[in-house]
Amino acid sequence: MLSISWLKWPDILVDFGEQMYISWQLNNGLVLFQDYFQSYGPLSPYVNLLLFKAFGTGIMTLVVFNILLIIVLSYLMYRIFIETTDIIAATFAVTIFLGIFAFSQYVGIGNYNFVTPYSHNLTHGIILSFFSIYVFLRYIKQPKTIWLGLVGFSIGLVFLCKVEVLFAISLSLVVGILMFFIIERPQLGIILKQSGVLILGFLLPIVFFVLFLSQYTSIDNVIASVLREYIVVASNPGLPSTNPFYSKIMGRDKPIFNLVMLFKTAGWYVLVFSVFGIAAFVLNRFSATNKGILLGLTRIGIAVVSIPFLIIQIKWFDMARALPLAMLIAGIYYSVSLLRYRGNKQKVIKILPLFVLTIFSGLLLLKMVLNVHVYHYGFALAMPATLLTVMFLLYHTPQFIGNKFGNADYAQMLSIFLVGTAIFLHINISRQIYAQKTFPVGSGGDIILTRKPEISPRGAIIRLALEKISEIVKPDETLLVLPRGITLNYLTRRVNPTPSGKYLPPSFVNREEEMRDLVKRGSPDYIALVEWDSTEHGARYFGKDYAVILYSWIMKNYTQVQKIGNQPFTGQGFGIVIMKRNET
Repeated sequence: MLSISWLKWPDILVDFGEQMYISWQLNNGLVLFQDYFQSYGPLSPYVNLLLFKAFGTGIMTLVVFNILLIIVLSYLMYRIFIETTDIIAATFAVTIFLGIFAFSQYVGIGNYNFVTPYSHNLTHGIILSFFSIYVFLRYIKQPKTIWLGLVGFSIGLVFLCKVEVLFAISLSLVVGILMFFIIERPQLGIILKQSGVLILGFLLPIVFFVLFLSQYTSIDNVIASVLREYIVVASNPGLPSTNPFYSKIMGRDKPIFNLVMLFKTAGWYVLVFSVFGIAAFVLNRFSATNKGILLGLTRIGIAVVSIPFLIIQIKWFDMARALPLAMLIAGIYYSVSLLRYRGNKQKVIKILPLFVLTIFSGLLLLKMVLNVHVYHYGFALAMPATLLTVMFLLYHTPQFIGNKFGNADYAQMLSIFLVGTAIFLHINISRQIYAQKTFPVGSGGDIILTRKPEISPRGAIIRLALEKISEIVKPDETLLVLPRGITLNYLTRRVNPTPSGKYLPPSFVNREEEMRDLVKRGSPDYIALVEWDSTEHGARYFGKDYAVILYSWIMKNYTQVQKIGNQPFTGQGFGIVIMKRNET
């Protein structure tokens, strides 16, 4: 996966470029939340800043570090599953992560991978969450207070990342710790001591970051900024249903259709389970000679059945739709198992971490509960649930069938064949997309390979735009890219004088004049208008369907000096226009 995806992970226009831009500017003295606004916590930008200071500013700096994090996360996954299941389930869990999630691309825009994610806050939060579950596993094996302190510390770091990850990991671990206390029944003094250390560990990284950022701005502003994402979520609980983008992600745009698809996909799960059970039942009743023949016929049969899925790729993608129901069933299964084996510590040690991981995985799916896929946000949000489902197929299902029919080997073999087919298919989809990306944009440690011009003109136009910006805009002059495309700022090392890098429809709702004044105060020397269809956010074109007041102000105060490609916002195709501020 590393080989076929090399330098092809990010999109050349959106999302990941902002990750680079923020940390580059922090290195130049920018104050986060004061000079530049971002939607998430402060941890990831400052981690990236430290990397830039230590190893130099460049995409490759973050790429190498993120590949190391992928290795760390793979190790954590393996340790969690090897200590709770068996080597086959643990190995395939890591293989699923590496083959389907870590390096992949399934849609037109990159950034939905762990190498160059659209948000490091999300991937860092996921990695810290797996670390906290691993430490929790160490704690229930050896209930030392220090382990709970480390759990709290890692959750505190997640607090500084992203709200949905914090919600998922904090709630799941609180439930897990309470379950452990109920089962083990430690003395009240021990409970209070360990709970206090857990809370103290949680607060330490938060207090550190508040004190650190307060060196650059008022402490009230720092606290408000750190808590902003949580305040926004708490004050706008209905945002996913009113924002068309998040409504589609969640599946609320077509609730009946998506609900039907969820249960229809769950039917496939039941069918697979039933086929494996029947196959194991039949195989276990044949003689040793006939078993080999029937086993070969079964393999051929599964291969034939798999052909439609290999051809119709979307069917495989839809298989993730049933993950919320799968996590609900898994949660019930582990709850019953914990009650059943609560007097058996060895069983509890194996079951409780998986119970916590199940709750965590299920809660992560809430953002896309009716429309779960492994692509887009699913590269992170659906990943833990997918691993657990595969683990069920490779570990619990063969165990269940083995208990019923006396031999689990055939069910496990069939599961391995099915999972292997899914991994192969997803790798092949990514390989086909990455094979199109051979056209270099950027230079040095910032090279990105994108689609060649005969497939899409965007890469060639952006590369030419970067050259023109470097010629026209002096290093000490400022550039604002509208409605999005701060990657151009980063790659040309030109400063955006406004506190935002995205000017999309949601920002302009009842704020048209305010957004105009925001740009006016920044007074950029140059503005680059970039073709972008914002329909998924509720309005199509900047300056026509939204941001009309800002666009009118730009047309009065700026003059076009360069056009590359087609005229933006006309529907004629991709293009960029560079405009210079009029002399006063």
